Amino acid sequence: MPPRRSPAQIRSQLRQAQSRARSNQQKLNQAIRNYNRQVDKVNASRRKFVNEYNAAVRQYNRSVDAFNREQKRRAATARTNRSRLEQELRRLDRATTSRTVRTEFRTSVDSLAASAARFQDGHSAAWSTTDLGDLLQGEAANSVATLSALLTDEEVPDGDPEQVQQSMLRDVLEELDPEIGARWTGALFALNPANPDAARHFCTSAREMLADVLDRLAPSEVVEQDDPSCDRTPQGTVSRRARIHFCLKQGGVTDRALEDFAEEDIKNVLALFQEFNSATHGRSGKFNLGQLGALKRRVEDAIYFIMRLGTAPIG
Repeated sequence: MPPRRSPAQIRSQLRQAQSRARSNQQKLNQAIRNYNRQVDKVNASRRKFVNEYNAAVRQYNRSVDAFNREQKRRAATARTNRSRLEQELRRLDRATTSRTVRTEFRTSVDSLAASAARFQDGHSAAWSTTDLGDLLQGEAANSVATLSALLTDEEVPDGDPEQVQQSMLRDVLEELDPEIGARWTGALFALNPANPDAARHFCTSAREMLADVLDRLAPSEVVEQDDPSCDRTPQGTVSRRARIHFCLKQGGVTDRALEDFAEEDIKNVLALFQEFNSATHGRSGKFNLGQLGALKRRVEDAIYFIMRLGTAPIG
């Protein structure tokens, strides 16, 4: 017969049993909490992975979309520039005018258009996705458009002279060299139809700027260090072509046809300066607002084209 237990003993045993039960329950609860924490940790890790993966996918899709939009934009720009060049050439062929231009300038315009055509024929696939290829076609179109503006007999309606003095290139040139930027500002200030010497003043400043920009992008000592046997002028100094070659090389490009076009482009602008300085247009060599606007655009885009040659990488 089991020994009799007193009420106190029974209550003590009951408390012990309850304590063990609470302890077991606490351990069970702790184990459940630990399990839940592990589950939460795993789920959080999975959510983080999924979120990062989805973010990477979204970023990739945005990059693809941006690339595709840029490709479409460049293709549209290339088509626009080619179409504009063809349109300007047709317009020039149809023009009937009593005005004349110097043979050197007309020949330069034709040479630049031919150079652009040769480049396009030989490089259409390789350069179809580059902004430099777009700019090249634009340069040729600008050249023909400027010739058309000089030959036109049509009176240009009065416009806002301040418009021809505005330029998006100002800040870019300031960043390249504050002195060049200031010179460009001064050239634009002089470009006013009310100024009888507007074209001469503008052309004088712009001619110096073209040389300075190219010198800034391809300094003589740097070009000579890169290629001691570089092309030189009859005076023995580093030639313009050598500087162009250096700029393209810095962008990872070695392309004789592109060098030829860039050389022809600069020659065309220099011939344009001679044309405006010859004072054979308008009354007493005075130019209308449309002609001055064509001059500014031609020079502005040519400077940008030269600066683009010195920007790496190409593409």
